[in-house]
Order: sequence, then structure tokens, then C-alpha cells
Amino acid sequence: MTSVLRLGPEDNFSLQEAGRVLYAQGWPEVHTVRNMLAQWEWLVAQVERGYTATLSEYLDDLSCREWLSRAGLLVTEPARTLLDQALQPLDTRFQAATEDDGSGALARHGHAGQGDGWWWKRVPRRLIGRLATDLARFRGR
Repeated sequence: MTSVLRLGPEDNFSLQEAGRVLYAQGWPEVHTVRNMLAQWEWLVAQVERGYTATLSEYLDDLSCREWLSRAGLLVTEPARTLLDQALQPLDTRFQAATEDDGSGALARHGHAGQGDGWWWKRVPRRLIGRLATDLARFRGR
């Protein structure tokens, strides 16, 4: 995460502490903001190319964006600004590579309870492999 914004010790601590707080709230591991941003960037690239894994794996991979959203609520304002700056281009790319899940297939598959972020309602435009098969099944086709 690079920016002209300078983070102080309190800001850096809040970024580190977010992972521990989310772990205490039930996330399966202690993650770092940097690690989860890298996972989100990886997923965005996969979706742009054509995501081939299963629907369950897709939903699991989307959880990194949920984690980042929740972490943003735990950090200082300067750290949140920096996080938002890092997320904005990735979110734009993801939105361009996906479309609204108007059929509700993702919700029917069981992401309910993981959060209400917009990313939980987006499916790749380019459907190939197992994800295409799984979505067709949950869409009733």
C-alpha cells in the first residue's frame, strides 16, 4: 500500500491489530491487511481471466474482500484512507469483470451470514469450468 499519506505508529498498530481482532471474532486465521489485499488482487485477476474453481471455492475466495471491509472498520482514519485507496482500483476491476447475480444463485448456495457487501452479489461475466457448471445448477438451468 503506497501513498503520499504518512502513517504514524498508531495507524500502523491499528493495521496490525485488525487481524488479531478479526481472529478473535471468529476468522480462522490471523491475517494481515497486506496479505488480504494480495489475495483480493489475485482473485480479481482470476475472475478477469476466467475463474475455473467451484462455486464453494469462489465464495471462500470472496471472503478476503469481506475481511478487508471489516478490517477497515477497525483501523484509524488515515489507515482506512490508505486501505480505501488500495481497494478502489481492485474493486473497479472486479466490478468490470463481474455482473450482478440477479438469479440469487450465490445466496442460495449459502453465503448468507458472511456479510452484506456488494461483492457477495457478483458473479464473473466469463463463466468457465466448474464455476459455470455450479452456477447453472444453482440457477436451475
